[in-house]
Amino acid sequence: MSVIKGVLWTFLSLLLVVSLLVTVTLLTANTLLYPDIYVKALDGEGGASGVLADDTESIDGGEFVNTSSEEFDVEVEKLITNFLSYLRGETNELNLIIDLDGGALWAFLEEQVEKLPACGSGKELYSTEGDALCKPANKTSSEFLDEALAENNITLPESQSIDLAEVYEIDTDGLGQIREGVRMYKIAIYIFLFLSVVFSVLIFVAAKDIKKGSMILGIDLVVAGLIVFISSLTTSLLINAPDFGIEILTGLVNSVKDFIIIRQNLYGVALVVSGGILVGVSVFLKKNEGKNETKALK
Repeated sequence: MSVIKGVLWTFLSLLLVVSLLVTVTLLTANTLLYPDIYVKALDGEGGASGVLADDTESIDGGEFVNTSSEEFDVEVEKLITNFLSYLRGETNELNLIIDLDGGALWAFLEEQVEKLPACGSGKELYSTEGDALCKPANKTSSEFLDEALAENNITLPESQSIDLAEVYEIDTDGLGQIREGVRMYKIAIYIFLFLSVVFSVLIFVAAKDIKKGSMILGIDLVVAGLIVFISSLTTSLLINAPDFGIEILTGLVNSVKDFIIIRQNLYGVALVVSGGILVGVSVFLKKNEGKNETKALK
């Protein structure tokens, strides 16, 4: 009978550890569906406006959006938040509209002109692509900016709303399939959370003793937590972001990877601590049981 119980406990423990590991993996990956991970990563890469510059490069005047600016960072954060909200199914309309304020853009460009070096004798004003290389000493930043914009045939509107979904002709039908996949993924999280609870309860039922059940469940939680730590360490050591040739993109991927590893380690800590508490409680209860038996014999 004890052999059968041992096999049963081992089987339930294995099922519990596997369900916990799958649950942790799903919960960790779930962070990819929320904007915090990307906003923090972009903040670490010198601001989000560099990404906005990439997205607006093909838009009239968009090539000037190329350095950090709080207003542009807010626009990128809004884009990320709206897009992920759509993927999670919390909104039914894809909103990828960015608002460019002409006055703010002019002030921003004027700041960049201020940073240009003064033109020396014989130095070219513009590159072959039409980019300003230096600023004439006899012109103010505002005057030279006017001239540079005219040189590139660019007119800044007072305000402009740009729908990136239209610019890049995003296939909403394809996104609809992704949304359905995300919905199934959310259901899978709840299923494995439920299975973890069920297997935990079954361990206590099979043990028929709260002390043994606590010990077995505690060990299972510690084992699952240690496996999580080992997988995180392996991931951090062996997996690196490929070199995309774009520094900010490579840095962004590495930042996201680090964020995921940190989140996974937090789940690992929670499992190990919870398991350690249960093991400690089971040991304490056994000691109490021994004292009670001693008193009974006397």
